[in-house]
Amino acid sequence: MASKPSGNEIAILIADSKRDAAGVIWNGNSMGNEQLLERDLSTKYYECHGVAYEQSSGYAMFIWGHQHDIESRRWNGSSWEPELTPIDIGSTVYWTSIASDPNSNRLAVAVIDSSRDLNTIRWDGTSWTKDPEHDNNLETSASRCADIIFENKTGHEGHIILVWGHRNKDIARFRHFDGTSWSSIEYIEGQKHSTDPRVVQLRRADNEMIILSILDDGKDLNTWTWIPGSTKWIWRKEHWNNLPYNKYEPFMVTRSPGSIPADKVDLYFHNDGDRGYFNETLACAPDPYSFTYVIYLDKPVGGDYPVDFRMVYSTGIWRLMTEDDEVDPADDVFNDHVDIKEAYATSTRNLLIFKTIVFSTIQDGASYYYRVYIDSDQNKSTGYRDYIDGNLLAIGADYLVEYNMKYAGLYQFAGSTQSEWKWSLIGDTDDGRVAYEKEGETLILEIYRDDVGDPEVFDLVYNAERLGVNVDWAPDSYNDTSYHSTYYVKDAWGELQKWDGSRWVYVEDITVTEGTNPYSIVFNFTLQGIANLDIMQDTNAWFVEYYGYNQYEFEVDRAPDTGAYFIPSYVIPELPWPTSLIFISAVITTIYFIYKWKFARRE
Repeated sequence: MASKPSGNEIAILIADSKRDAAGVIWNGNSMGNEQLLERDLSTKYYECHGVAYEQSSGYAMFIWGHQHDIESRRWNGSSWEPELTPIDIGSTVYWTSIASDPNSNRLAVAVIDSSRDLNTIRWDGTSWTKDPEHDNNLETSASRCADIIFENKTGHEGHIILVWGHRNKDIARFRHFDGTSWSSIEYIEGQKHSTDPRVVQLRRADNEMIILSILDDGKDLNTWTWIPGSTKWIWRKEHWNNLPYNKYEPFMVTRSPGSIPADKVDLYFHNDGDRGYFNETLACAPDPYSFTYVIYLDKPVGGDYPVDFRMVYSTGIWRLMTEDDEVDPADDVFNDHVDIKEAYATSTRNLLIFKTIVFSTIQDGASYYYRVYIDSDQNKSTGYRDYIDGNLLAIGADYLVEYNMKYAGLYQFAGSTQSEWKWSLIGDTDDGRVAYEKEGETLILEIYRDDVGDPEVFDLVYNAERLGVNVDWAPDSYNDTSYHSTYYVKDAWGELQKWDGSRWVYVEDITVTEGTNPYSIVFNFTLQGIANLDIMQDTNAWFVEYYGYNQYEFEVDRAPDTGAYFIPSYVIPELPWPTSLIFISAVITTIYFIYKWKFARRE
């Protein structure tokens, strides 16, 4: 399907099990103008057809494979034009991807054939041009391992990006068409973040960025971004590590819905002599479950760091549970792969999320285990509790989250005595009730709150082990009463953080109030939290709204549009006194990631 630009018309191409193909038009009220296009499609098993609109004319171009030809026909808004001259691809057409230039009538089509060849054809509004073959040994012909898209940036009109997977090569390849010729073949990155690309998807965001998604042969889903004019792709994230298939395209990336407004917002500040207040007025109701709201402060202006403080309002803010062992010094475990450096916890509306950071890299060997023990009732007399290094475990663990070799499970204690190592599986990465993300020295484990009784507060201990060789506990297991961490579940909260030169450090909780008329967020913090009593300091301040809870990548809104708002030292003084309201403004843009997995959607 494809939607007509600036209209209610939708063009639909239908293929059936008998290899027939037909075009149908929705005019905003009803279906009609059905046209039989083909009685002998090149395949009934793969998507060998497509439809896209010319953006200037509003004509719909239908394409399909017939044996080794690409055939095409246009709907001009009132009638079907004659079929165009076929384009010979060389082998049986299996997959097509068709893209529209947002600034003209140009179209581009990527074609995968039965011989694993990759070809492209380009439409200039009048006729098709076939390019020289790009690759004759694709990763597969059984799935869409190539995609094509137009850039959308001034000076890049008619530019095209083509990305594909080459046979048994982990890193995808790409070419750039500059309106005249194709560049040489390049790799999207130097160091791999995924394995052989089986499904490739390209989407364009509202802010010129292009999103590349790759499903690899290990069923992992990763994304990269491309800014027109760049020379390299930027890897963003592994979103899932065990999709149900490594073919069939079991995921989707899409642009944001039009319901997100693009109105300006205003930022106000004042203090009452003890506390400071930033009031951010918004164009729509605050939603910390889907967005992260941040006030940044450069204080003093032009100091050691571009940003010195930030105030964050969101779900999913990480809380430090324990740093490098409280009793032993750094590197107290000989094996850095299991020597815990830091451990965190956070929560969202439905999830509990735990993060373990070690001194080296998280390992996937058979003997390496990474665990979180949860005492959901804060009762040491129930749950697992055995001796560790001569001391009883400081909690009675009712639940265990365990990671080993790209598999994570959630277990409930089932022992007849507290010292019996016996656990009953609740769910795992196979059924979608547990998820993990692993990157370098960091491991993140996610479970559903309901699966552990949705406690408001609980105790926990982190553990990393190489069986029979090295083991580390965080906090250390030297005291059977106090050496554990306690987490308080909060769906959304505000926090003041300070940049120490390498990371954001917690300063204090802040009060955040949501307003409804107008929509607003008020950040309420102590002036002492950002004060330097020895010197008067000017401040630069700006507001940013990001898509996603506890996310800082995809900017939705900013005040001011560029730069920062200057606040002189007498407005945010080091020895505070009241000030009047002041304000500035900004705009909105965003994108969404949507992906499908085995049983349910995670929030």
